[in-house]
Parts: sequence; C-alpha cells; structure tokens
Amino acid sequence: MRNQVGASGYLSGGKHGWSYIGTLHLNAITGQNIQTNYGASTYLAVMHPVYTGPGWWVTVGPSLYAETYARNASFTSPGYGGYFSPQMMAQPSLSASASHWWQGGGINMSAAIGYQWLHQGGGPYLGFSPLRHQITPQLSAQGLSLSPYTASSGSNIAGSVNVVLTQRISTHWYLDAGASYQANPAFQQAQAGLDIRYVFGENHARTFIPAQYVAGMGRYE
Repeated sequence: MRNQVGASGYLSGGKHGWSYIGTLHLNAITGQNIQTNYGASTYLAVMHPVYTGPGWWVTVGPSLYAETYARNASFTSPGYGGYFSPQMMAQPSLSASASHWWQGGGINMSAAIGYQWLHQGGGPYLGFSPLRHQITPQLSAQGLSLSPYTASSGSNIAGSVNVVLTQRISTHWYLDAGASYQANPAFQQAQAGLDIRYVFGENHARTFIPAQYVAGMGRYE
C-alpha cells in the first residue's frame, strides 16, 4: 500500500506571462512480507503561452521531475513487494501542452522530451528479514543461496506523450478518456482509461480542462 501526503501550488501568469507549477509528495510503502520504504517525489514546471485564441491555449517550457526512496526494492522476488524505487532519479525536460475546449467538452495534449539520470542501490532479493531467514535454510539444504543484487546506474533520453479528452453527454454526465506513453531508462509504459462522471450542482456545465483556470481565460457556457 502506498501511503502518501503531498502539496502543490500554481502561480498563473495570465494569457501572456510565465506560469509556475510545483508539487511535493512524501510516500511510505507498507505491506505484509515487505519492509516499510520511505520516499519523496517532486515536479517543477514553468510554462509560457505561445498561442492563445478562442478555445485554445498552447504553452511550452522546462520541467523537472525527481524521485528518491530510502531503499531499492525493484528486484525483490515476485510476490514479495517488488516495485520501482530508485535512490536517485532526476529528469529535466522540455514540455509542450495544447488545450482546446468547446461547448460541453475539451481536449488536452502534452508531450515532453528530456534526459534521465537514474541510480539504484543494491540489496537482498528478499527485503523482509524474517522471511529471508526462514527461506535461507531451505535453500542451503539444496546447495542454493540468496546472493544480493548489485547497485546500478544509467542515463538516457526520456520522453512522454499524454492525451485527455472530456465530453459532456447529458446534463450532468461526462465522458472522460485518456491515453499516455512514456519511455525512459527505467521502463516503458503505456496506459489508457475511460470513465463516466456525474457532476452535481448548478455549475455542472463547466468542463475541467487545466487551461481554463489560467487568469482571464475561464470559460463559462
């Protein structure tokens, strides 16, 4: 289970100025047969509008994502809590985002290209000491042992593409669809999702697209 607490901030530069985004999350990974692992992640971005028009908002700017964990649990045996947990990961990127909205809907498209530095520490394949001590005699009887894995480091080009679509399908119901792909030295990942939302209240006609909330660009239907 990932237990997380975080904070985020957004400073708008309006239609023509720089806008700033910052987030910080503190994590604690807990569960059975694993040792609690503490971590933190942050995302910082600066965006500048390059095009604004009726129903459009396009920005570019640099960003930085960084993540760290107390221990590397990436290579623990399957079924005992293996997950991506680098001791140092930093990825500066150049990002571009385009939002377009219309009556009852909107779409946001973003892409980023950058460079990632990654370091993962070494450790035992079974991070939970009681379980490791329980299994070790059984392996020894068969002439086997649990050798620790070694530390590793890497760096390479990294990038991502994201698309999110929102469309109102009735008075209070909205359809959301999204897809994303990212590739970096640690892993490649593709995701897609679809959901239906029911929006309460009198302001249900407002579609949530981040670009709408930049100062002076709120859209009311």
